[in-house]
Amino acid sequence: MVFLIGMPGVGKTYWARQIADAFGINCIDLDNYIMQKEGVSIQALFDTKGEEYFRDAELKALQQIINISEKEPAIIVATGGGTPCYFDNINLLKKAGKVLWLTGTNDTLINHLKKEQNRPLLLPQNDLQQYLSDILAERQPYYQQAHHILQVENISILTFDQILKDV
Repeated sequence: MVFLIGMPGVGKTYWARQIADAFGINCIDLDNYIMQKEGVSIQALFDTKGEEYFRDAELKALQQIINISEKEPAIIVATGGGTPCYFDNINLLKKAGKVLWLTGTNDTLINHLKKEQNRPLLLPQNDLQQYLSDILAERQPYYQQAHHILQVENISILTFDQILKDV
């Protein structure tokens, strides 16, 4: 089992799908999994029930996915940007498989985020550059615990070949 962690907009879902297609493994996007279980969008969860409820639902979903992997270990999971930072999630991820931190410049993140409108924590921000820097400062201690750190501006699907052989 492989988990992709990193900042919003770094491309976790994109790379999870690319890896799944290239290597014939299953892909789970944690946010999509939560939306299916809850029957509403992540934005709606934040708006109606708050971040604390969302983080609890996220942990439950993560535990369910890890249980699935006992029967089907060839899974790649794109986590939410904050997933490793709550509860003891980073250690849960590390116990269950390989954790890859996808990192990128703020310019890369902003370019990707401009294409999306469904980011509940990012939408109200006036200075997105500063906000991303602040989030990274808070989350970096968790992200740095990953087994591998990959700069998205310098990777290709071949980057993952050796890493997946070690899983």
